[in-house]
Amino acid sequence: MEKSDLKFLKEEIYKCKKELSKLELQAKKSENVQKVYNKLLVKKAVLMQKYKKIVQKPSIGEKIKKLLRIQTKKRLICDYFKTSVV
Repeated sequence: MEKSDLKFLKEEIYKCKKELSKLELQAKKSENVQKVYNKLLVKKAVLMQKYKKIVQKPSIGEKIKKLLRIQTKKRLICDYFKTSVV
């Protein structure tokens, strides 16, 4: 299923790039075209993030580190001093 996702994402990114290149010259002249251009730019960025997330899988070592990571309680500065203030 990931291969089909990758293929779909690649196609969508390519479509966005084509549309962006078409709108690039017109975006300087019209405000409405600028809005469409910006929406496409954001869409392309989201697709690129999804693509990178799928492609860059964590290694076995990173998975083990994540599993073994113990969340410690945050300490305040007063926790480091044992004397009480009177």
